[in-house]
Amino acid sequence: HVRVKDSGSGMEASEVTRLFQRFSRLAKHGDIPGTGLGLFVVKNVVGAHGGAIGVTSQVGVGTTFDISFPSDPPGNERGE
Repeated sequence: HVRVKDSGSGMEASEVTRLFQRFSRLAKHGDIPGTGLGLFVVKNVVGAHGGAIGVTSQVGVGTTFDISFPSDPPGNERGE
């Protein structure tokens, strides 16, 4: 289990639902360089390893990402 927590500006629940969409950026971060692919890639890598990622956020308090991986990750057709 990995937990990443910040004490930033946080976000509304409606913003949390868009975080993992490809090329998605929060409007308030429009002046910060980026492609909007980071969390999309993270979610796909975690999912490929059989894991899950969750987000909780509170405006003015911060955001927490919880990532968990199974003790026995899934294998592919080659047994990897």
